[in-house]
Amino acid sequence: MRNQRGITLVELLAVITLLSLVSLLIIGIIIQAQGTYKRNQVTNFTTTEISLLVNSVTRDIRQFPEGVSVSNEMLNIQTSDGEIITYKFDSVESSIKRNDNTLLRSVTEFVPILNDGLVTIEIKDNSGKKWTSTIVIRKGGDL
Repeated sequence: MRNQRGITLVELLAVITLLSLVSLLIIGIIIQAQGTYKRNQVTNFTTTEISLLVNSVTRDIRQFPEGVSVSNEMLNIQTSDGEIITYKFDSVESSIKRNDNTLLRSVTEFVPILNDGLVTIEIKDNSGKKWTSTIVIRKGGDL
């Protein structure tokens, strides 16, 4: 018999086993990275949406600082022409609304607090994360 070149069945099985283990490790890392990416994407989206809500509230408070009031977990801002702007939590839709227009979804709690010229807004999202923002009411020359 001549010297036959090639690989044995044992060598082939060893290579397949090693490649399988390396592949499983790489797939696990990819799946974990995708999960982290999706969680970060949701957090970034929520942060952006809450920032837009707080900017809207801040803008309304800055325009009409004399008309700010809080009642029944609703933030009310009376404009100079008597119109009432209301920010409230809609438990049916799990959203925060400004005069019946939805500004933020996927929330479980909205608590506005008015205390000594400060409006504190507490929001809890569906993941249980609590967000807090404080807005200073500036009246007249108080800058």
